[in-house]
Amino acid sequence: MRLCVFVLSLCYHHGNAVIPALDLTDAEIKDLAQRMRDADAEKPKFCEFYVDFQGHFDGGDTDYAPKPLFKWTRPSILSQPSYKALLDLAPLFNPQTGIAEDNSPAKQQKERAFIMAVFSSGPFTQLINVLRRKNHPFAKSPDTLKQSMFELWFGMFSRAKGKLDSSAFEHVFLGEAKNGEVSGMHNWVVMNNLENGPKGTLDYRGFIVKRADIIASANFKWGSLVKRTGSFLIGTSPAFDFSLLTMCFLARRGSQKCETIIDGCPVNVQSYDQNQNGRDFIGTVYPEPGPWSPTSCFRAAPKAQAAPKARAAPKAQAAPKAQAAPKAQAAPVKVLRAAPYDYQLSFKHRYYKRIGPGTSFRHVKTFWPA
Repeated sequence: MRLCVFVLSLCYHHGNAVIPALDLTDAEIKDLAQRMRDADAEKPKFCEFYVDFQGHFDGGDTDYAPKPLFKWTRPSILSQPSYKALLDLAPLFNPQTGIAEDNSPAKQQKERAFIMAVFSSGPFTQLINVLRRKNHPFAKSPDTLKQSMFELWFGMFSRAKGKLDSSAFEHVFLGEAKNGEVSGMHNWVVMNNLENGPKGTLDYRGFIVKRADIIASANFKWGSLVKRTGSFLIGTSPAFDFSLLTMCFLARRGSQKCETIIDGCPVNVQSYDQNQNGRDFIGTVYPEPGPWSPTSCFRAAPKAQAAPKARAAPKAQAAPKAQAAPKAQAAPVKVLRAAPYDYQLSFKHRYYKRIGPGTSFRHVKTFWPA
């Protein structure tokens, strides 16, 4: 008898042992990823969050970033449906592998809330449309889709000692503890909460690769656990991450890379399945910074308007013609933000440096990260 965990008939085991692939071309993947991004009503605007990458991590035990990575996030962003559902659910998981997870009714209720928040989002609506157009088995009916997504992300399997101690959701979004290291944890919202929450358990120690304020890989500690290299998108909603990673797992899992472009920035998604007891699960799926180019990962700020030219002085009677007054300098570009931190771009190092409040720029071709 199949044991279902809530009224939407979402069950812990797959009807099919093998997860059916989603047939998408490379061009269709890029197009769907951008349409997901465009449809995301929960994504923060550029001025609604600030990151401070600080130093490049060069290895060892040195902390190259004494300050937090996530400097500031507008509180209203974190109260949106998929953010709130994710943060409400996170404390109910035990990160230690080798210890069976407790699937209490309260936990199942919050898992339902997260799935429903994702399903009502713009990014997932875009994915549903493609699944239906491609006649994917998951899109057979609304109930089948909900059941399949729940099994895909919350289906339990073992990472250690034969215990049902893990799921794709816990590994990818929340992170796990295994052999003294952080396993998984590829979500900026959870990392921001761990870094800036009351306990402050996440210690960011420097970036390894950064692409504007869109994606990065970094070294950090979670309590006593070390994450040597962890990559994550920045400024994306949990619903977008869930939708993008699902699409890439279905379309390009294994040795294939799912190549996408997010806000002009190349992002590759790598994923692997895991088979236990004749069933397939998401073993892991995570974003990675794609190849860098001088024209990717930032957008131009609006050009400054030059001040009107000064009029020539009136001619004097019987005197030599007056020289025209010098042209007025271009008016400074005053950058207004919700918090007193601006950025300055160095093309050589591609580094966004925070400078103090009240700073003006006179360049008319100042670039800002997307």
